[in-house]
Amino acid sequence: MIVQGLEAKPDVAEVQGIINKFSNEQTQKSFDLKQELYKKVSEIQSLVSAGVGTKVSMEEFQEALSQKVDLTTFRTVCEQKATHADFEAQQRFLEKIIREIDSKASAKEFDQHVLYSRSAIDELHKELLLRATIKDVCTLLDQKANVEDINTTLSLVQREVEKRAIEEDLKKALNE
Repeated sequence: MIVQGLEAKPDVAEVQGIINKFSNEQTQKSFDLKQELYKKVSEIQSLVSAGVGTKVSMEEFQEALSQKVDLTTFRTVCEQKATHADFEAQQRFLEKIIREIDSKASAKEFDQHVLYSRSAIDELHKELLLRATIKDVCTLLDQKANVEDINTTLSLVQREVEKRAIEEDLKKALNE
């Protein structure tokens, strides 16, 4: 679950890419608007320059005026653009996100921790498998000889040793 969360989390390069993309888009929009304004001004200047030598009719003047950007259109276009304060607020927010992302463990560090934990658990599992279980210990204790069995066996061994000693003494005595 943590791995999924970390995988879904954007890395610094992605966040920086988004910031760069946003900045590029804003710059491009500003540049396009400026180009559009220059184009309109150039068109009007060329119309005015061409008409300077001759008297401009009212229809030509109205046509030139209709191609000019009016104040309402200009304000509408400007309102659609992000303000500098909005841009700075967005940039501060993205920088905060980048700092938070940098403070978190990377996917590589997390994977290393997972591998280390798995190997430690595997080692512990191996050690537990090698240790005797209660069932094994009970079985061994049940098979253990009790004191009476040991004493009986030792008595038999002692009698046999005594018989041997007597037989050897007897053979020595016969041989002499």
